[in-house]
Amino acid sequence: MARMARNLERAPTLIPLDEESDIEERGIKGRAGRYYATTSELFINMTYPAVGAMREQLEKEYAQAPEPEVMQLLVRSLTRNSMIQRVGLAVVFALAKRINKEWDEEAMGKALEPESLSIAADNYFDSLQDARRSLGKRLNIRRVETGSADEELEPA
Repeated sequence: MARMARNLERAPTLIPLDEESDIEERGIKGRAGRYYATTSELFINMTYPAVGAMREQLEKEYAQAPEPEVMQLLVRSLTRNSMIQRVGLAVVFALAKRINKEWDEEAMGKALEPESLSIAADNYFDSLQDARRSLGKRLNIRRVETGSADEELEPA
């Protein structure tokens, strides 16, 4: 049991950063995050471009919401949570590779580099559908595809 417990990783502590000074201090300006194995802390750059891109996309799609302030708060929360989840899962999956005997420490280190975490963060497209569902349900709005680039919203 003791040997098995040594091989288990513990989930990282997730620490979102919004202040430029904190982001620069952690060396993640232009990167999605940085994982520190010694403390099991994951610092996440909430100013990373994928967060803003996802937020802009959702705000554009739900611009016709009856309460724009509420919609913007929900979008901000959903995009932040999505970023935390994408980067956090990348770390968790990388740590799980330690069980795989074909992954050495060098390979593990590469998977946990800020650049690898950034690649995981960039794929926000898979997170859009869940965010849209949540927004539609909470705002009582559903998006109607019009067949053009413009999309309209109708009450649900």
